[in-house]
Amino acid sequence: MKKRFNLMLIAGLCLLGFAACNKYGYNFADAYEHGEGGANMPGGQVDSLGKDLSKLLTAKNFPGLVGDGEPRLNNVEVTTDFSARHVPGSDIRIVTTPQPLYSTGLYAPTGEPITIEVPAGITGIVAQIGGWTDNLNGVAAIKRDPLIYNQLSLQPGKNVIRNLYGGSVYLRTNGTVKELGTITVKISGAVRSPDFILGQSSDEAWNTQVRASAVPWFQLRGKRIIFELPKMFLDKHPIANPTALMQEWDRIIEQDIYRFKGLEDVTTDSLNKAPNHPIWVIMDAQPRLTYAHNAFPVVMQMDENLFTNEIADYQALTTKGAWRTLFEIGRNHNTGFWLFSGLSNTAGNLYSAKMANRLAINYGNLNPQMKLAVDTGIWYSRQNKTFLSQFNKDLTARTNGDLIKLLPFVQLFEYYGYDLMKYIEYDARHYTLGSLTDLQKMDYFFNKACDYTKTDLSAFFRAWAIPVSAVVTDSVEKKYPFMTKTVFLYNPITKTGIKDSSMPRPLEFDRSSWSVANFCCQEATTGKFYANYLFDGDTTTYWKSNVNHTPHVITFDMGGIADVGGFFYANASSAFRPKTIKVYVSWDNINWTQAYSGAGLDNGGTTINKFDFDGNKRYVGVRYIRFEIATAFPNAATVFTAQTAEFGARKGVATQTPVNPPTSGGEGQ
Repeated sequence: MKKRFNLMLIAGLCLLGFAACNKYGYNFADAYEHGEGGANMPGGQVDSLGKDLSKLLTAKNFPGLVGDGEPRLNNVEVTTDFSARHVPGSDIRIVTTPQPLYSTGLYAPTGEPITIEVPAGITGIVAQIGGWTDNLNGVAAIKRDPLIYNQLSLQPGKNVIRNLYGGSVYLRTNGTVKELGTITVKISGAVRSPDFILGQSSDEAWNTQVRASAVPWFQLRGKRIIFELPKMFLDKHPIANPTALMQEWDRIIEQDIYRFKGLEDVTTDSLNKAPNHPIWVIMDAQPRLTYAHNAFPVVMQMDENLFTNEIADYQALTTKGAWRTLFEIGRNHNTGFWLFSGLSNTAGNLYSAKMANRLAINYGNLNPQMKLAVDTGIWYSRQNKTFLSQFNKDLTARTNGDLIKLLPFVQLFEYYGYDLMKYIEYDARHYTLGSLTDLQKMDYFFNKACDYTKTDLSAFFRAWAIPVSAVVTDSVEKKYPFMTKTVFLYNPITKTGIKDSSMPRPLEFDRSSWSVANFCCQEATTGKFYANYLFDGDTTTYWKSNVNHTPHVITFDMGGIADVGGFFYANASSAFRPKTIKVYVSWDNINWTQAYSGAGLDNGGTTINKFDFDGNKRYVGVRYIRFEIATAFPNAATVFTAQTAEFGARKGVATQTPVNPPTSGGEGQ
C-alpha cells in the first residue's frame, strides 16, 4: 500500500510540472521551483531515514530522475583501494591535481535513502552523493538549486545517507587517514550506473547495459580521466567504440600533458611524480563560472555539441581535437612559475597543440578562429619592433589575442621539438631561489629556450616583442650562435615560412630593469612629467624640466652591466626638444666618461633618433648612463626648458673599438 501511495505521489507531482514525466527530466523550461539551500546534508547511523520527495520537481529538471523500474540493489559489495598517494599540485608546481575521489558504480535515486555498511574498526571514509559541487549561491538566474550534493563521514556499522536530488555515489577519505588500503563496504538502496570502465567493460556488453538502463547519468572511466555525462546525450548519440575512445583520452592525459611536462608514474623524485588519481570532468546544468571552469572536478556546460564534437566521438577527437575540454583540463596543469603576463589562458591550450602534433591533426582544425589568429600573429612578427612594442599589450588588445599568443610557443615547439617544454618544466619544478618578477619570468623562459636549442634566440623574442634583460641577452650571446632561421614566420597550418636569413641582432636594450639614479629637475606641479617616463615605452608620456636653467641632466641605472655602443631617444610632442646633447657612461656612478657630444634632431615623438657613440667606441661592462641637454629648440638662446618622451641605450657591436672599465678613474682602454 505504501509503495502504491509513493507511485501516485510521483505521478501527481509530474502532472503539476506542466509536462509529462519523460525518462530523465532535464527540462529547464518547466516545473522549476526554488529549492532549499542544501541537499539534506546529514544522514544517520540507523535505518530509519525514509524517502523525502520534496525536491522531486526540481530534481526532474536537474539532474534527472531514475526510472521506477530500475532495481534498487541490496548489499552490493563495493571494494575500493585507497592506498594511492595523493600528489598535491604544490608538489609539482601546477594549479591543482586530481583529488582521491572514487567511483562506486552506483547512483542514489532522488530522495531515497541508501545504506552503507562499513567493516568494524574502519574509520576515515566519507560518502558523497552528487558530483555537481559548484555552489550557485549568489549567481543570478540559476538553472538548478545552489547546493545539490552532500557528504557523510562513515562510521563502522550501518550508515544512512540521502540526497533530495539524487546523484552518483562516491567514496573518499577524510584527509586524516594516511593508510587505509583496500576496503570493502556494502551498499543498499542504490541503483547500478551504466558506467564504462576501461579494461573491464566490453564495448558490446556496455552498450547492451546502456540500452537497458533508466539511470540519468553515466561515467566513462579510464585510468587517467573520468567523464560524468548525462545519459540522454548517450541515448541520442551512442558510443560504439568506448574502448578506443577512452584509450585515446588516457593517451592525451599521459602523453600530451604529463609526459609533455616531464611527469612520470615511477620516479624517486617527488617533483616529477605524475598524479595517481584520474582527472574528473563532469557536465553541469550551470557551471558557476560561465560556460566551464577548471579545478576539481573540471566542470563543463551540459552541452550536446560538446558531447558529440569533443568528448564522446572518437573520430572527432582524433581529427579535430578537444579544444574547449582540454583547455579547462590544461589550465589545471599550468606552471605559473614561468608564465609571464597574459599567458594564463594561452597556456591552457598548449596541450591541444601537443595533441595535434602527436596525432598529425592540422593545427587549423583545432579552433575555427585559428587561421585568422595564425595569419595575424605572423603579420605581427613581421612588423618592425621598437620600444613601443609589447607582446602582451599589443596582442591582448585583439579579440583573438589568446590564440595569437599561442603561436610563438607552437613555433618553437614545432621547430626545436616539444621536449623543450619538458626541459623548461623540469627546471622550473626544481628551481629553489624563490618566485620571479614578470621580467625575470621572460628572462627565465628565454634563457632556458636558448640553453635547450643551443641557439641565441634574441631575434625570435624581438620579433614577438617579448623583452629580455640586457644582462641575459649579453650572456647568451657569448655562449651560442645567433639564430639563422625565420622560426618566427613559421605557419603551423601550412607548415611553411622557415627560411635561412642573416638577421641583424637587436641593438636597443630592454629597459624593464632601468631606474632613475639622479636628475636635475622634473615638472610635478603643473602635471606629471617625471624622469621615469623616459623609459616607460609610451611616447604620450614624457619628462619635462621645471627650471629654466642649463644643462638638464638625467642619470639612469640600467640594472645590470652591459656593453654599450650608442643611445636612442624620442622627442615629446612639444616644440621644446633637445638641441645640444651629451651622453656619458659610468661603471660606478662616480667616475664618468663622455661618450657622445652633438646636435639633437627637431622631429616628432613617433621618430626614434638613434646614435652611435663618438669615435666608433663601445664601452664594456657599463651600468650607468647620463643624458645631458645643454640647449633646446626652438630658440636655444632664450629657452632652456626641455621635454623628452623616451631615452635608451644601444648595444655595442664587434666593429666598434672596445673601451674597458678604468683601473683608477678616467677612461679605460
